[in-house]
Amino acid sequence: MRIKTFKILLVIILFINGLNVYSQKYYATGEENMVRGNRLISAESANGKQLYQTGKISPGLRIQPDGEMKEPEWANALTVTPFINVKNNADRTSVRVLYDSDNIYLFWSVEQPDGITVLMKERDGLITSDDYVQVDLKPWLPDDIIHGRNYSYSIAVNPEGIIWDSYFDPYLGGFYFSSWNSSTDVKTVCQAKSWQAEMIIPFAGLDVFSDPGWKWNLEFRHCSFNDGLAEVSSSTAGVTVQQDVMVRESGLVSYYWPRTDFMQEVKPDLKIQGEVSARISGLKSVPVINKREDTRLWSNAQIMPITHTDKMGQVITSNTANAAIGLSGNLLCFNLKADGAAIQKREGTTDKLGEGMAAQMAGVNGVFIDQTLFRNEGFWIILQPRGQNADNIHNDHYLIVLNNRGEIKGTHYDKYGEPYREWTPVANIDIYNTPTGWGAELMLDMRSLDIPVDYSNTWGINIFRNRLLPDNNYELQAWKYTGNDFFNPAKFGILTGVSIKNISVFKSYIERKIKETGLLLANYPEEEKNIINELRKDLASVKTGTLDELREAELKLINIDNKAGILESSVYYRNAPHPAIRGGYPSMDVTFIGNKGWAVGPMGTILITEDFGNNWQKVLLNSDADLYRVKFVNEQEGWIAGGRIRIAETNESMRHDKRGGYGYIFHTADGGKTWECQYGERGRHLFALHFV
Repeated sequence: MRIKTFKILLVIILFINGLNVYSQKYYATGEENMVRGNRLISAESANGKQLYQTGKISPGLRIQPDGEMKEPEWANALTVTPFINVKNNADRTSVRVLYDSDNIYLFWSVEQPDGITVLMKERDGLITSDDYVQVDLKPWLPDDIIHGRNYSYSIAVNPEGIIWDSYFDPYLGGFYFSSWNSSTDVKTVCQAKSWQAEMIIPFAGLDVFSDPGWKWNLEFRHCSFNDGLAEVSSSTAGVTVQQDVMVRESGLVSYYWPRTDFMQEVKPDLKIQGEVSARISGLKSVPVINKREDTRLWSNAQIMPITHTDKMGQVITSNTANAAIGLSGNLLCFNLKADGAAIQKREGTTDKLGEGMAAQMAGVNGVFIDQTLFRNEGFWIILQPRGQNADNIHNDHYLIVLNNRGEIKGTHYDKYGEPYREWTPVANIDIYNTPTGWGAELMLDMRSLDIPVDYSNTWGINIFRNRLLPDNNYELQAWKYTGNDFFNPAKFGILTGVSIKNISVFKSYIERKIKETGLLLANYPEEEKNIINELRKDLASVKTGTLDELREAELKLINIDNKAGILESSVYYRNAPHPAIRGGYPSMDVTFIGNKGWAVGPMGTILITEDFGNNWQKVLLNSDADLYRVKFVNEQEGWIAGGRIRIAETNESMRHDKRGGYGYIFHTADGGKTWECQYGERGRHLFALHFV
């Protein structure tokens, strides 16, 4: 378990979904458009649907956001009011709407009779305890486009001008990505019991692949937060606006939908996704840094041909690449060669891995891909040291990127798929020219890897070459073809013959984990000092002198990590806001012993009965975990299994399966009146438990 900052981002939508009980009308300047449904396009929709809509666009407006509404254009702007809450009461909120070819302009006037509440000071923080205004933006598509994807964007601002903006993706039931940046410009002006907000929202920030003529439905909301309660009101009418700019992020379009006017829908050949393996070779010595290939060292090494495009699996016959892998002491050595390119000089600084997502939606690997990976000619090495007793999915793995400038970067993915971009490979590089291209010998120190003490001699491996093409395009070539699913551990190839002789490889790993765990414990609040002191004693007892001590140390660290998971569940619950639960949750499991029964469900729901189910009483559980199974061995002692998904996190953390989250087991010894967390582990989501 790594250092965590207990920063809770509660999605605004928890408060506002379902509040709009009025039939929406979407008004465009000069006409009224009744939209029966906002069904957005998906991969199942007809290919090549042309979404261009002609319409009159206002000339460029000269709006300068100052919160004052000084420009004369505002006098003729469409005004949306009133705003109605769930009690059918209106508040005195209005929003004026203008748009031109490039931007949407909003001016909010808000009255707060009970005063203004502001707590959020940082962008994309917890805005649900503030007063705020919000606009939701959804692409308008005709009703004849079926199989829609209901993606949308939300932008909210509090009275101090702090923005919360989020992209909603409906994949797997929906994820909200507050890492999306709308590039909205906003200025606010506050009085004692009222405030104004002037917003400029660029169309260019609202999608990754859109045309002039695209229309957007806008819906508006206002939240007042008083006495610990949030009251959300919604406008009874929406507004339709139209862009006149073209937005192109071609590396992302394939996620949204196939359109024949943009790209050919060609299905990859899945038959060639078979098992591929390579054997590591023992090297007599370490390659020398001499700007040329040490040919004799690699004479007996197995050549790994990199001859397929990873997108479609097409065979490459020219400008190909290959690799070989060898082992010398603590160094894992790679010989990488590519045709059709040349070494380049280093110029300035290069982007870190992950920075390519900042312009789209930072860190959502698996839905979008970090575009910095494709900016340079170079190789990717994906390496997964495996333990003897672990499955092939839940092992740490590493992405190592080497370009033709001799620059190296890396990302460490833990066994739950979470990335740590601060990791840097400890390696030496010898980059050299070849008659047909360039090459590099990379010597990676295995002491910089987390390698299990009881490691398997078979690891996961894949090697890619990113070849640059004209017009800022690229071709990703693969040794083990994955169909563009390159970060999925299930798609890795196999590296055999791994043999580690030096205990220092494991000692470095364990000592690094001890240090990281110590830093983790220092990050918990003071009120947990009793538990923290106990865990620190456990940590201090860890020994690393012999191989047996290292095995024991590894088990102790896992145990400490699990105890820290229990602690984190408690800290999380205390720090997370708890909106009023409206009820209506399904019961996930129920069990009886005689006249006594227990039922469990979502959001920490536990019910008990002592009269055969005629009457039920709710029991307090300091957790909002979803509870799936309850088992009692007698009338007093029982257990519950469940978990919670990590909301407000990236899909990169959850891209291979639904392991993103925390698994919990709760225990009672008094018939279910009180419960304690007995087990908590990051990366698991428990759905059942059974006793024999």
